[in-house]
Amino acid sequence: MAALLYPVIVQALDTRLALIIGNGGYQGDASLSNPVNDATDLAAALKNRLGFEVIHRTNLTVKEMRSEIEQFGQQLRGMGLFYYAGHGMQVGDENYLIPIGAEPALFNSHYNLDENTLKISFILKTMQDAGNEVNIIILDAYHKNPLDRERLVGLKHAQSLIAYAGRDGEVGLEGIYAASLIDEINHNPNLSILQLFTRVRAAVRDKTGKLQSPGFYSELDQDFCLVGECRHSELIYKLLKWWQPLFILVIAFGLIWLAWRQKWVNAVVFAWPEYRATKIEQIRYALMMQKKPYQQRQEEKKGKLFQFQIVTVDVRGKIIKRTPKKARYQTEYLGKGVTLEMVYIPEGSFLMGSPETRRYNDENPQHKVMLEGFYMGKYPVTQAQYEVIMGNNPSWFKGKNRPVEWVSWHDAVEFCQRLSEMTCITYSLPSEAQWEYAARAGTRTAFYFGETITSELANYNHNHRKTTQVGSFPPNAFGLYEMHGNVWEWCADPWHENYEGAPTDGSVWEGEDPYRLLRGGSWYDFPSLCNCVIRSRLTSDFRLNSVGFRLVAFSAI
Repeated sequence: MAALLYPVIVQALDTRLALIIGNGGYQGDASLSNPVNDATDLAAALKNRLGFEVIHRTNLTVKEMRSEIEQFGQQLRGMGLFYYAGHGMQVGDENYLIPIGAEPALFNSHYNLDENTLKISFILKTMQDAGNEVNIIILDAYHKNPLDRERLVGLKHAQSLIAYAGRDGEVGLEGIYAASLIDEINHNPNLSILQLFTRVRAAVRDKTGKLQSPGFYSELDQDFCLVGECRHSELIYKLLKWWQPLFILVIAFGLIWLAWRQKWVNAVVFAWPEYRATKIEQIRYALMMQKKPYQQRQEEKKGKLFQFQIVTVDVRGKIIKRTPKKARYQTEYLGKGVTLEMVYIPEGSFLMGSPETRRYNDENPQHKVMLEGFYMGKYPVTQAQYEVIMGNNPSWFKGKNRPVEWVSWHDAVEFCQRLSEMTCITYSLPSEAQWEYAARAGTRTAFYFGETITSELANYNHNHRKTTQVGSFPPNAFGLYEMHGNVWEWCADPWHENYEGAPTDGSVWEGEDPYRLLRGGSWYDFPSLCNCVIRSRLTSDFRLNSVGFRLVAFSAI
């Protein structure tokens, strides 16, 4: 998706009004997942960081959009900013925004665009007729390079800058451009407009591995800022850049020192009774275990038993069999009422990859892997668990029992490190072999319930339009939930083009590739991307609202 920006003067004004519209709730295949969130986040950034008075609307019909724009024009004084995220299209020399209810415009060449959509020229004229000093329009709607000269109609005498989210022919990733723009506004509100879009370009190229290359075309006579004065002194800018982290570091050390003092006070006053009760329980358990047979003691050390039911489907996805199963699990208390359940995965072997008759090149050669027993998260890491350990929740689709997403590979590794330090148990991301072995759970079909997937068995292909709570779908024979769909799951391994030379003991396959492996598919993906063998990859610092992670550990809790 691309964006157009037309600033017409070079100073920040005291009166700033923004109209923010995000359309995502289109019907059927036209549905978009990010525009509403992009609009919400940008509205907050403009209000909190740049001092704009913000009018924020979502999922508007053509009548509602026209009304909001007309009222916006009547209120304009000083600086006006219009932002739209959603479907848009170009026909001839005219550009159109697609309101909710006008989805046929995307598929029917005979659809009446003039009556059922909004022309960009209407928005330009409304803002110019207001007679205010600065007009900015940001259209996060196009898939084509927006530098056509026809798009400057109505601004012939104005200073202008056109920014676009991707070059002609590139397929932009939803939300990446808007997220980068918002991030720069939040962290660097006094950047000049040229500095802003240069940094946004670099950020998007970095996040997408250079698959998406934003740019801009400037006809500004001077540099331009949305708020305050532009940073004309590079020396002052550098001094501020170094002073701010130092100040934050001093504050952080002060808070750590206070927390350390408070921790020992709490330990002395409150922790002793709990510690004593725990030791008594441990002694009682040890005495009881000595009276049981050795094999039984060894099994019980793996954890408590829990029972569940697995399903088997036919080629049409109909459930033809339900089988009771049981597995062992350990529970770790993380604090604030939040627990972590780790299921014991028994040792065994399996054929990793796909047979020659049905595979992509990166799934060969099929090879035998033998693994020791290990523990794996019963569910993907939830938002509640992530927030307890990391102190924040970056997820787009909020819900304490939904999987955490919008986390990079580095975020997931840091979570494992902090959890390991807190519990004295080594947690990590699974190796790719561990993940596939655990997902298959002894099966050889495309999915652990059969050759077919349905919306009753997993969350995929926009069936639920967002992530679902963990445990919402049937588990596999090991007692693991949502190994297909909901969120892609990071693996520890770097990317390899195929399995030539892959380890056969289930260990992490080290390498130098900057991309990291993803497995399992997500709520957003086609069913074919959710099966046991499909491999995907992203750079280790990339974040998406369809990517989370799951934990493994070798020792018992």
